[in-house]
Amino acid sequence: MVGSNDKVGSVRISAAELRACLRSGEARRFEIKDENNKAVVGHDKQKAEISLRFEKEGELEIEPQAGDEEAIAALTRRARLEVVVESARHLPKMDTMGTCDAYCVINYSGEERKSSVKKNTYSPDWGERLDFEVEGGGEVKEMVAEVWDYNIIGSNDKTRGGAAAMMVTERSLNTASCSLALVMMCMAVWHMQNPSHFGRRSALAQTPAQQTTELSFLQTSSFVDQIYMYAGLAVDNKHETGFIAKEIRKHNYQTMVRLFTSLDDATFRAVLWDQAVHCLVWPPFVRYPGISETAKTDLRAYTAAGNNVVFLGNYVAVQFMNDVYGFQLTDDYQNGPYYRNDRNVRNTPFQYLPSRVEQASIETYAVKSRSLPPGGKSMLDTLGATVAFVIRYDLGTVCYIGYNYNTPFHADQWTRVLHCAIDM
Repeated sequence: MVGSNDKVGSVRISAAELRACLRSGEARRFEIKDENNKAVVGHDKQKAEISLRFEKEGELEIEPQAGDEEAIAALTRRARLEVVVESARHLPKMDTMGTCDAYCVINYSGEERKSSVKKNTYSPDWGERLDFEVEGGGEVKEMVAEVWDYNIIGSNDKTRGGAAAMMVTERSLNTASCSLALVMMCMAVWHMQNPSHFGRRSALAQTPAQQTTELSFLQTSSFVDQIYMYAGLAVDNKHETGFIAKEIRKHNYQTMVRLFTSLDDATFRAVLWDQAVHCLVWPPFVRYPGISETAKTDLRAYTAAGNNVVFLGNYVAVQFMNDVYGFQLTDDYQNGPYYRNDRNVRNTPFQYLPSRVEQASIETYAVKSRSLPPGGKSMLDTLGATVAFVIRYDLGTVCYIGYNYNTPFHADQWTRVLHCAIDM
């Protein structure tokens, strides 16, 4: 359970196969293959398989003829491709002490969705739906389904061969245990021979230098494991949503970004009442979202209950925040760079940011610092304009980052800002 996540294998589903599965609407079993395109053999010497079913909502692959108004209209509507991850069978033994803690990752059209983890089983049953929102009338593309074995600590690494890898792991653990025992014996003997030194601390140990690097932050905190992100018609799903989801998971590969596409009262309330998720991210709006007063009330209640809501930047987001929470934020624009506000960042994730963050593009949207309500604190600002702030709202927080993540320039710095906001 401790170590890198191991890749059990993958399945490549061609566009033609996917079309056939969509037509049939029935679940299909696929053989799981390794890196060499050979079948993965399970613990019971049978070939490992995964069962998937595919559904669609809306029209795909439309070539409208002249005058076909219904087909032309379909091109302007979003379509949704749903992958139902049913189950897997005959998985191999992946853990030294245990069986397999399997989860599934679906990659389609540059986006990634991940299932939950089913622990300690060779035959996981998920029954979970993973949605991909696509352009209306869009072309069906190749899909890749991967099965991974989840481990508590580590990053995503590909497996390096079954029993032999486990033997190496066991030898390594035994060697490490013996080495640790030997070191402890030597320390005990030294303390017996030098009793006057026992318990003495050096001046350096008494006054450790304060570490303010992102590495020290990562070593002493854990990033959120699940996030909800809006991916409806009011945001740019073609260019920004998928990129922002990837940036959220950058260096935090265990984090699951769960997308929701509708703001109708029932769907939105189901998102806000999910007790397992305590962070909600709104990507930059391209238009004002259609949301009812009931949904606004639910969003305020969700925040006040101790949850974190993060808005990514433009002035539509500022107006939306004003309407929902009753703020009186005033937009402003100041050229960067932007500077960390050391008075406000203490004891927050923002204290580990660099002291200066460059302006990534002209599309950086600031708010006048003096328009922040009581309980609002600027984290990055310049000349009275803040591009990253946090507002305490009862037990929860409302965060704003005035950047729309539409350019790779200085993206690493702004990704760190995003991570800080999510981790509030």
